[in-house]
Amino acid sequence: MVTMTAHRTQQRIQRTRDQVIAVAWELLERRPWSEVTVADICERADVAPRTFYRYFPDKVELLFADAEAHERHAAEAVGSQPLNPDDPAAFFETLFDLFAAQVEPYGRAATHRRQELIDSDPELIARDLLKRSRIQATVADELAHKPGVDALTASVWAAVGVAVFWEGLQQWLAGSDSLREHVHRAWSAMSVLQ
Repeated sequence: MVTMTAHRTQQRIQRTRDQVIAVAWELLERRPWSEVTVADICERADVAPRTFYRYFPDKVELLFADAEAHERHAAEAVGSQPLNPDDPAAFFETLFDLFAAQVEPYGRAATHRRQELIDSDPELIARDLLKRSRIQATVADELAHKPGVDALTASVWAAVGVAVFWEGLQQWLAGSDSLREHVHRAWSAMSVLQ
């Protein structure tokens, strides 16, 4: 009985959190970032401000609501994939596919809109860079636990992997084809450096 109650409570919490995010995006479709306030979001979502702050420390975090999930996914993906340290290409290609499969369902239009918002505000750009560096650190930490991979190699490979994925993502937002295809083209561009 306690488990069922806890499960229902968790579902209700997730629904409320998702509702707050959805309302924020609805408001952002009509108004600039600077004009959408936490009070506006709370009023429209019919939640108290303390409920908002239970889920998000500030308005900025709405744009990064999935960041922790992305970090966990990155850690799990890197940790679960076999790696031959003498030939890491297959490892990274698999990782890129896993990451693309996680991001692509958001859709090009929604991801593009989010990126436009981020690019429009220095605070959002800084937060985005911080989130990206946390994912890079997560990937480096997981790589460093792989047999035959030292800390320097793990750090460099993580930086390159995140940069390649980011460039593929930017190309996807500006073009056609799948995110996976753009990331693999960005990865192929690295081959001239080998």
